[in-house]
Amino acid sequence: MTGEYNGKTILPTIFQLQPIQNNIDLLNIYVGNPELKPAFNHSFSFTFMDYNKVIQRRWYLFADFGILNNPIVTNMSIEGSTGKNKISYLNLLHKSSNNYSINSNWVKLIQKRVLHTDLMLPLEVYLY
Repeated sequence: MTGEYNGKTILPTIFQLQPIQNNIDLLNIYVGNPELKPAFNHSFSFTFMDYNKVIQRRWYLFADFGILNNPIVTNMSIEGSTGKNKISYLNLLHKSSNNYSINSNWVKLIQKRVLHTDLMLPLEVYLY
């Protein structure tokens, strides 16, 4: 049985920060935000494995949980006079998004045949 924690800072890209309007696509106007703050991702994982050679059975379980604090999101609005999309970036300060994942694998040898089952339950929950 093992457990693990990882923390990672997610910096905004230069494209997201640059306050100069980008006119590459004339229907979508991209404007950077120099006030963006880094986001931070917390990731927790748990692994369990049980193997019994006598009865030829193996069970594996993996669970993962992640929290993203101050995520950088895209803000899109339509300019009324031109109908163009204005796209900018902002932090959802003091907000987080969560994701959960559980994977399980069970294998059993039954009279020289292998019974193999897999279960995967990914779930993403965004709490703003």
